Amino acid sequence: MEPVGPAYLVFGRYLFFGLLSVIVLIVHRRSAAEIGMRKALLALHLGIVGYVGFYLFFSFSAAIGGGALASIITGVMPAVVTIASNHITKQVSWRRLVAPIAITAVGLLVINIRTPASLSDITTTDLIATTALALLACALWSYFVVANGIVLRRTGGPSIDNTTWTALIGVGALIGSFGLLPIAWSMDATSPVGDQSALVRFLIVSVLLATLGSWCASWSWNRATGRLSTLLLGQLMALETLFGALFNLIWESRWPTIQELVGAALVTAGVIICARTLDRQRIRQAVSAVPSSQDAPLQEPASPSCRRVGFDRRTS
Repeated sequence: MEPVGPAYLVFGRYLFFGLLSVIVLIVHRRSAAEIGMRKALLALHLGIVGYVGFYLFFSFSAAIGGGALASIITGVMPAVVTIASNHITKQVSWRRLVAPIAITAVGLLVINIRTPASLSDITTTDLIATTALALLACALWSYFVVANGIVLRRTGGPSIDNTTWTALIGVGALIGSFGLLPIAWSMDATSPVGDQSALVRFLIVSVLLATLGSWCASWSWNRATGRLSTLLLGQLMALETLFGALFNLIWESRWPTIQELVGAALVTAGVIICARTLDRQRIRQAVSAVPSSQDAPLQEPASPSCRRVGFDRRTS
């Protein structure tokens, strides 16, 4: 948002996200106390790592090598989350995941790929630095998704109030956001405090991003995390790229190219195949858990002599 620097805008977003979360925790202080100190610290940790940490590494990667290259590298996040989740839960055989992971990854690559000319001005050192930082950003967000899913499902889902858990993560993002200020100062970014009109726009945009992009999105994500497999959530993350591309088309007032349509079709197909694979796996597990009639133990009817003995004992 010109003329305010992006670091200030992200700081404002997480600042208001955290302040809103503090208000929610005050209202839900009873459920916050029931979560316990250990899980509360974990939520704060996830807020710092998954929100601020991811942004820092991704922004540094984009600043060095450009946003297109950073987006291509972080596009492997759906595959990383899916593989990590299945490694932990061993929910589906690996051969059944090869197809959906590969199709989704190729679709994301087709959507984000640019011409080789866009990389011609990047030195080898910058390319290595961009790749390393983008992979670190990918690792941080993948860790957030997998760890968050493990906590919400191991505790039985309803035992943790979703609103309270989201608010704790928001407070973590608030704490981590203060680390963005030195970065904004070092980048000589334009401060929103200097101009009144810029300050008003900064506050409006920050509140909107905090409410819709952070609070509502985080609440919905945590809600889905407690009910869906992280393996499927990893593939669903790929749809974020599709919505981003859609909003970009609306912003640029143009129709999608053939390349973008092919990539979107591949991503959608990969997500659908993954969902169908999980459904079939659940059906197999449900069928195998039901004992067949052949496995049920047979009870022999009591012989007439036994019945007669029992009758004689009652009448004696």
